[in-house]
Amino acid sequence: MTFLRTRLWTPRDSSLARYATPEEEEEYWNRTIEARRRLYASNANSTAANIPLVQFYVPKLLPPYRGSAGRRALDNAEEYMISAKTFCKWHHMVFCGPLHPTLKKADKLMRNYSSRDRREMRRIARMLTDEEVFARKNPWTPVYRDIWRRWLETKGPDIVISFE
Repeated sequence: MTFLRTRLWTPRDSSLARYATPEEEEEYWNRTIEARRRLYASNANSTAANIPLVQFYVPKLLPPYRGSAGRRALDNAEEYMISAKTFCKWHHMVFCGPLHPTLKKADKLMRNYSSRDRREMRRIARMLTDEEVFARKNPWTPVYRDIWRRWLETKGPDIVISFE
């Protein structure tokens, strides 16, 4: 048996061999067999009947920044920007008529709105696809204008703190 283990597990290069002699290797395998025998004789490999098994798992609560109040605090902490295309799309959805801003004018106009307003503009703009808005296959409806007006009525004042 020593010969088989030596041939299978010992590298051909003797400098990389783990054991100097086959007798040392045989001693290692004998100690291993004896340790396994003692482990099986003990009760270390079996569980007692009075230890309850885990039947379910309750995950750890998320950090506070993931909650709605924490998310609002993070949202208000940094400036929210939207693209000029999103602003134009929102303008087409909210305002009726042929007078809508170009991409160049949209960059200037959206600076007049707060970060919270731009976030709401993006939310409204995502309610329809670009094709539905810009192709004008469907007639304009006041649905999105009403959403925007409700937002303006319920959002409260915008507070700006300037350190100059």
